[in-house]
Amino acid sequence: DRIILFTKHAQNTFHTKKTLEKHVGWVISPEDFFIERGFFPTKAFFSFVSNNHKLRNKLRKKLPSGDYLEIYFKGTYYTNFSKLVTLIKNFIEENSLRVVGDVYILTIENHLFYNDTDDYINKIFLKVEQK
Repeated sequence: DRIILFTKHAQNTFHTKKTLEKHVGWVISPEDFFIERGFFPTKAFFSFVSNNHKLRNKLRKKLPSGDYLEIYFKGTYYTNFSKLVTLIKNFIEENSLRVVGDVYILTIENHLFYNDTDDYINKIFLKVEQK
């Protein structure tokens, strides 16, 4: 009974149009992101805050305006890392871009939505500009 109540609560909480406000992502430096190795150092964690959130004025960091490269992918970051880095590197090179700032990784739909990690949906985004 307790598990069923928790499941119903989680579905009501996370299956809304404001789901993104409740998710947490992590920040990786571009140097660490583009080097393939056995571990993934994280600089910080983040979450989105809506314009009417009571803590909006106490934010520590806002994303700078500009152009961002975004990629959505299924599965986990760790299992898709090599493929994603190659894909992003190629896109940046082919379009004469350069990375400006950190790389952000955000889980859009995870274990709260799916049992199978292959069904998770994630997003990587990073600020870019023309060379």
